Amino acid sequence: MLKSFLPEFFLSGFILIQLIFNVKLVANFKFNYPLIHKEIFIQTLFVLICIFFLFLNLKLKIQSSNFLFITNSEILFIKLLITIFSLFTLIFFYTIFVVQKLSFFEFFSFFLLSLLSSLLMLSSNDFIIFYLCLELQSLCFYVLAGFKRDSVFSSESGLKYFVSGSFISSIFLFGCSLIYYVLGTLSLENISLLLSYSLTQDLNIILYIGAIFILVTFFFKLGAVPFHFLYPDVYEGSPVSSTIILSVLPQLALYFFLFKFLLAIGNNLSFLELVLNSCGILSLFIGTVYSLNQKRIKRFILYSSVAQTGFLLSCLSISSLSSFIALFFYLIVYLITSLLIWNFLSFFYLYQFSYTNFIKGLSKPLFISSLSNLFKWSNLWAFSFLIILFSVGGIPVFGGFISKLIIFFELISANYFLTASLLIIISSLSVFYYIRIIKIIFFEPNNKSRVDFLFVYCLNNHLNFILFSILMCFIVFLFSLTDSFYLFLNSYLFF
Repeated sequence: MLKSFLPEFFLSGFILIQLIFNVKLVANFKFNYPLIHKEIFIQTLFVLICIFFLFLNLKLKIQSSNFLFITNSEILFIKLLITIFSLFTLIFFYTIFVVQKLSFFEFFSFFLLSLLSSLLMLSSNDFIIFYLCLELQSLCFYVLAGFKRDSVFSSESGLKYFVSGSFISSIFLFGCSLIYYVLGTLSLENISLLLSYSLTQDLNIILYIGAIFILVTFFFKLGAVPFHFLYPDVYEGSPVSSTIILSVLPQLALYFFLFKFLLAIGNNLSFLELVLNSCGILSLFIGTVYSLNQKRIKRFILYSSVAQTGFLLSCLSISSLSSFIALFFYLIVYLITSLLIWNFLSFFYLYQFSYTNFIKGLSKPLFISSLSNLFKWSNLWAFSFLIILFSVGGIPVFGGFISKLIIFFELISANYFLTASLLIIISSLSVFYYIRIIKIIFFEPNNKSRVDFLFVYCLNNHLNFILFSILMCFIVFLFSLTDSFYLFLNSYLFF
């Protein structure tokens, strides 16, 4: 049993050793208190590669006797995917981490702790264990959100996230207590078994309330309606390197446990399907409407993420195996496009920062208008961003179109015709603000006598360029590989 958690033990031990070693190194006056962010980056990259190979060679199907943790081939596959996305996230956020001069090695330790909590969250099969993993991840995210201590916006973001997160944690525990009052257990296995028997009407009502409180917690963590206003406010004030972690790392683990929760309750709480459908449609609608009037690049990306969450929640309402595979397919494509967008924004900051070394008085690239006439100065990056926006908007034949099409088919197959129709209409309207950015990039003239930034190829970031190119190829050629990729997921995610 313990052997199946060997990567988690290895990661926990490495985090402890990394903290002790680097504290001693930084505090050593013989080295004049050095900045060791490059060394920490190499350490973190090395341990992620080790974890990747540990998961790759771990072929066990063992679950613990008390059902607190469970491990099988499906969970190992998702852990392997989380490790891969963590590798990409580390390489992408390191660029902007250096540009923003955070210069604290603890940042990487918090990143690894949040990864550890995600891995344990996947194996958790009990609400209390899941809550402890969720709190460990949340504490890391609170610190990462307010990591830039000399910024008022970052401090406000961390404090706002901490206060709201604490309130949501109490709601989650209250929902768990109601479920325990009705069923006498918080294990997903036992909940599924007990709900196979009928309950009285009073107990059903209490169970409904407890399940809704738990769903509210997931809506907050995923940035869905009615917590859409907190998601952009908190993430916009955070450093960009922290925002990349917060928006990418927890997604797979949260959706996986939410799906396990919906499977455990089965058809006993059909009202939750209506809640998920309603929040999914509202998230897509509100995210689309708010994105139309955004002028800041970062805030625009975050409201666009709220809109993408609507598709995932609507697909979750079906609660079937095929819908989970469709959701997982969409989630992988969504995370890849998110990484591409955030990496593009990192390059934006990097090269604008390099340009300021020669020209003083440049404004920071925070607004969409800073992209005006990008095509004139860099054709390659303009076309790359065009492909990314087309994929997120669902334009054929890119990856985003395929993933949305599969979700539409699942909704129609489950007789959710109204939901599918509303999602199609709203997503068609959302294409407008993506086309508006394309218009700014290709056709809107820059009234200034100079450009706001220059994209220059830098040999120090060759790894970023290689990974960026690989992900771009995946988005472009997914159309021709859809059948193979879908069958691949179907073979690994069979419960």
